[in-house]
Amino acid sequence: MASTDLSAAELLLVTDQKPMLIATNVLDGAAVRWNDAGTSTDGSLDHADYPATYAHDQFHHLYTKPSSAKTTWYYVINMSADEGDFDTVAILGHNFGTIGGLTVTLELDDNDNGAFSSTTTLATFSPGSSNARLCSIVLAGTGVAERHSAEGYVRLKLTKGGAFTPQIGELWLGRRRHLPYQFDGPLGDQHHRADFIDFASRSGVRTRHEMSKGQRVFSGTTLIDQSGDITSINSFWSETDYGNRPFLWIPDPGTPADVYVMHHSSGELDFSLELPAARRLNLDMVELAPFRDTE
Repeated sequence: MASTDLSAAELLLVTDQKPMLIATNVLDGAAVRWNDAGTSTDGSLDHADYPATYAHDQFHHLYTKPSSAKTTWYYVINMSADEGDFDTVAILGHNFGTIGGLTVTLELDDNDNGAFSSTTTLATFSPGSSNARLCSIVLAGTGVAERHSAEGYVRLKLTKGGAFTPQIGELWLGRRRHLPYQFDGPLGDQHHRADFIDFASRSGVRTRHEMSKGQRVFSGTTLIDQSGDITSINSFWSETDYGNRPFLWIPDPGTPADVYVMHHSSGELDFSLELPAARRLNLDMVELAPFRDTE
């Protein structure tokens, strides 16, 4: 698996708190399995009702888990064909905090043969008693943030002193697309939406039945005036399958765990030419359940 350091310009975008969009997930074309040995050849220990593929089905309310409780579990990912590259990991819909005392590491197989006899740790999480979303935008195998080609083997290792059964709603390994600027106007960072049904009796008593609450709705506009950034936005649009696939939105890379799963609310890319060499990006997004603020 080839790795390259992120450029100084990309690292500066993180330092300057420029928003990130992540639409690709290299797990989509990978072979995945749970097992307790940690290699790609050991047999699967997936739970029959919660298969390993649920970790990349684009629905983070559906979770995968292994078939029993053990002190060490591995979620092994075999990217045998080139599925692009990745520089960010996010774990959503997990129960690590409920279990408590877990150490979670993302490991790269140095020899690219699935045996994992020599590994490089790309990210480490200690969730403690929290089930909050986990995200790292610094996959630093050599101490420097890196981007990795998705052809080879990686695994998620989960360990604890006692036996446990983990669950994962969505495991995302993707490539960031940075916006070079913050949005020009208000993004609606406190725009929330609830869905409900009201029932009014003839006596005038009104009862509200909650369907959902806490959904974030974002909308903003910004001028993109560099050719490389314009290409990046067009790449992001194609990576969402032209508005059909969900994507990750990290508005503040300084706090990467504040990650939202979004859809284009309009189903269209509004990226019109405004100046001879600049385009105006209008981005409208709506959050997909489960909503981060109510988890």
